[in-house]
Amino acid sequence: YLVFHGKEVLAFFKRSRTQSGLNAVLFTVIVLAVLGVLNYLAVVHNRRFDMTGQKIFTLTQQSRNVCRSVKSPLTLYAFAEEPGIIRSFRDLAQKYETENRKIRDEVINPLEKPEKAETYKITEMNTYVFDDGKKHRQTRDLSEEAFTKILLEMTSGKAKKVYFLQG
Repeated sequence: YLVFHGKEVLAFFKRSRTQSGLNAVLFTVIVLAVLGVLNYLAVVHNRRFDMTGQKIFTLTQQSRNVCRSVKSPLTLYAFAEEPGIIRSFRDLAQKYETENRKIRDEVINPLEKPEKAETYKITEMNTYVFDDGKKHRQTRDLSEEAFTKILLEMTSGKAKKVYFLQG
């Protein structure tokens, strides 16, 4: 068709209405491509910005340093079933995961998976276990201080005291 009716096709593409339509389609494709690239970059390079005055959504510098010292994969388990506790755990664990991709979290309902609870000898709800594959530690304290202390113990191999100062 293009060979025998080339002049008609060329005339079609020279019309201003056709050019306007093609420009609109091309612009739409470009905008969608740019949005797709931006979305991909946002997923790969996930960054959170804490604009609060007291930085309540950010780990302290000491916690970030300890978190970055984790060299092997580490899983934070929450043995809980209450939605509010699970949400608080996920929020805190997300801060650690943002600092180090080797850290991940998992919520386990011990009533649904009793074998997992038995593995870690969990006897109470709202217990948090840190497992690096070689050793594990647990706490019932859902706080940055407790989590950082355990991470410090696991990365250094010995128990240390962690103090947080507010000023």
